[in-house]
Amino acid sequence: MNIKLNDISSKVKSPAGIATFIYFIVTLIIFYPFITHPSTLSSGTGGDAYQNLWDFWHIGYSIANLKSIYYTKMLFYPIGANLITQTMSPFMGLITLPFQAIGLVFSYTAGLIIGFTFTGLAMFLLADYLVKNKYAAFFAGFVYAFSAFHFAQGLMHIDYVNLGFIPLTLYFLFRMMDKPSYKEALYLSITFTLLLFTEFIEQVIMVILAALIILIWYGISKSKRSMILNKRFFYSIAITIVIFLLISSFFIVPMVQFLTSKSGSSSYSLDNIPHNVIWSDNILEFFVPSYYNGLFNRSGSFYKALYYFDPSEHTAYIGYTVIVLSIFAIYKYRKNMALWIFIALIFGWLALGPYIQVGTTLNPHSILPVPGLTEVPGLFLLYHQIPLLKIIREPDRFFVVFSIAIAIMAAFGIKAIFETKSFEKRNNKIFAIAILSILFLLGSVGLPITTSYINVISTHISPNTFYRSLGNSTKNFSILILPILSNPYSSSPAEYPGLATYQSALAKKPLIGGYVTRSNTTENETLEVIPLVSEAQNLEDTGTFKYYSPIAENYTNQTLLTLYNYQTAIVTVNKAAYNQTELAYLENYLYNTFGSKSIVYNSNNTIAFYTLPTLYQSVYRSYVSYPILKYWTNESIKIDNKTELMWIPLSKGELMVYAPYKNATTLNGSIYVNNSSINSTINITAASLVNSTVPLQINIESGNGKVLYKGSLNITAGLNSYYITVPLVSGPYGNYFEITEYGLNGKPTIGISKISIKSR
Repeated sequence: MNIKLNDISSKVKSPAGIATFIYFIVTLIIFYPFITHPSTLSSGTGGDAYQNLWDFWHIGYSIANLKSIYYTKMLFYPIGANLITQTMSPFMGLITLPFQAIGLVFSYTAGLIIGFTFTGLAMFLLADYLVKNKYAAFFAGFVYAFSAFHFAQGLMHIDYVNLGFIPLTLYFLFRMMDKPSYKEALYLSITFTLLLFTEFIEQVIMVILAALIILIWYGISKSKRSMILNKRFFYSIAITIVIFLLISSFFIVPMVQFLTSKSGSSSYSLDNIPHNVIWSDNILEFFVPSYYNGLFNRSGSFYKALYYFDPSEHTAYIGYTVIVLSIFAIYKYRKNMALWIFIALIFGWLALGPYIQVGTTLNPHSILPVPGLTEVPGLFLLYHQIPLLKIIREPDRFFVVFSIAIAIMAAFGIKAIFETKSFEKRNNKIFAIAILSILFLLGSVGLPITTSYINVISTHISPNTFYRSLGNSTKNFSILILPILSNPYSSSPAEYPGLATYQSALAKKPLIGGYVTRSNTTENETLEVIPLVSEAQNLEDTGTFKYYSPIAENYTNQTLLTLYNYQTAIVTVNKAAYNQTELAYLENYLYNTFGSKSIVYNSNNTIAFYTLPTLYQSVYRSYVSYPILKYWTNESIKIDNKTELMWIPLSKGELMVYAPYKNATTLNGSIYVNNSSINSTINITAASLVNSTVPLQINIESGNGKVLYKGSLNITAGLNSYYITVPLVSGPYGNYFEITEYGLNGKPTIGISKISIKSR
């Protein structure tokens, strides 16, 4: 026992142990606001801050219930959401599980501390192995762990909190090149697997690219090629790949299946050059302190232009101490620096994106200047053509490997300085490292010294007893929290969908909609068919209700139908999303929809409605569907010298219209029986928009798929009413009506102003 304690003590007192302790203390200082407010202050802002908390909860929930962590029905219920592309970092969720007993916010703060500390240690190990100088290795770890890039990304994105497995993977790669063996292959494969479970795939791709550059560099070097061109190294690499595939296959297989599916491809619909430009670094960002540096004024137009859109994705400040040390290292160790200069150039160039951005320019479509573009193409244009690799839609994230290269060069610079006579004494070295570290920290991170700055880097989390009370319920039902759609007119479009996602974790109930990193069309359309959801967004966006639909009556019933099918027992409103007038509109809408006795909770920030009694009582009334908004547009059409607002389909113009439900007892207790004596009448008010008669195709099926009617209505010029009578099929699915206007030569030819349905 004494031997083991002595071994532990010696490791703690070792240079790596001392370095880790200092990284830990500095992390505590940097994140002190979160430590002093462990349950009410979370790092990050907007939707991502709330999503990070949900991610931690989801990891624990999935493990406790033996469910996959890469798919959930707790969001976008009832179809669920694929989380392969979710930036949730399973590894971070696992190591912070013990802290979740205290609270989600506290567990995330614990994850920050662990992640930043480990990141410094991992870089220390790599630098120490390469530079052979403990002081220089400490500074390299300091530069990498507390870089402006890591601080900005770590604040906002859970998968970039822990960047330690990137240098650690390279560390074991270098060790295996020096001494190939089964043991080194095992270390490398485990580290690489942990990297995969720490971040989805971006960092994995970066490490593979960096490793290939290193191997190619060694291969073309006469003095070093023998290290990798031998059987032992090939065997070690093969063993590494086999072990990695074995222990990570349960993730890789569904990942590949998803990325090659239609759903996966739609999730990456934004992986194109125009969007890559938005997420690229500006050259000036390498030299101008970060937007998140608390010592600098961020209110000027220059800062707003340089760090426009999302500051966390536009932080690339290197630090002048690092630049000076790197230049000195290049001067002293020209040959040894060549590899790291090349890696820095490649990844720095990739971080600049498709086109080099320098300075700022005025945009006539924006009140603020935005980063200027030159016509100089970037390396990313070539990289973007490589299949699968282009899923990195944020070129700026290549900075992470750039920062490794620059940290190692700075470490060599310190080594060169410490070899002079002025630094023969240990105290001189410690003093120099301390000064350099403080100077770097002030330039890269600064300190959150004001209340206003704390608001820039964090989110205040208000405890909500209502959602926690839902979490104690053993009944199965879903919840809808408004607003749940992103607001494109807001500076933080996903803030309230993110908040709803976090609140659903407190409730431990499936959420209608939610906020995931890359949602797809199917997930979004589960929300767009609910009138209430769309109207809540219209209210948030414009302050008014807008019925973006050719349907003129019974809007509420489509909401009731959908919530009934989605098993939604609770509808709540986050009041902060609306002003007093807007909130009064929405509360009145909900009050009229669900009844006077449906309000079960009402506080300063939340109002909740219990919906089930109304759903069961009212869902049997006449109703029609609500078409998906993006398929229709509202246009003014002149008919008989009178201007009418008509709804024009942008594509095929499909509408789903359901026949009214009937009480099962009226159909002799059998809810699936056809009863031709009970009919429903569809009334369509429409007009031909051309000087000819145009057919409106109509297909009507029962809920069990039986065709009840298939035909067309000949729509003539002028606004007229048309009727169809069809037999009613009762039951939980009613009748399904598909009304399609194909148009002539791809152009809409029918305008619809009203559709209604009544039983006879």
